[in-house]
Amino acid sequence: MKRRISDDDGVLTLEVPEAGAMVGLSRNASYEAAARGEIPTLRFGRLLKVPRAAWLRKLEQPDAAQLSANVTTIKRGKSTVKHKG
Repeated sequence: MKRRISDDDGVLTLEVPEAGAMVGLSRNASYEAAARGEIPTLRFGRLLKVPRAAWLRKLEQPDAAQLSANVTTIKRGKSTVKHKG
C-alpha cells in the first residue's frame, strides 16, 4: 500500500492510514484523527476515503488551534491582555 504521493499522479482519494502516515500517524491514530474531523473524509457505505486535494490544502494551512495555543490570555482586572509566548 505504500506509494509516493505527488501532485500529478491523478489519485483523487487516499486511504485513511495513508493520509495519516504523511504526518507520522499510526493506522489507529489516523482513524481516530479522522473520527475527530482532523483528517477530512468521505464515506461511501462502509468505505472511508480522504479527498487528496482537501488533505493537501489542510496540510499547507496553519492550524488555528495550534496558533491559539501559542497565545496566553492574561486577565488583569477588567482588561484582558494576550501574550504570544
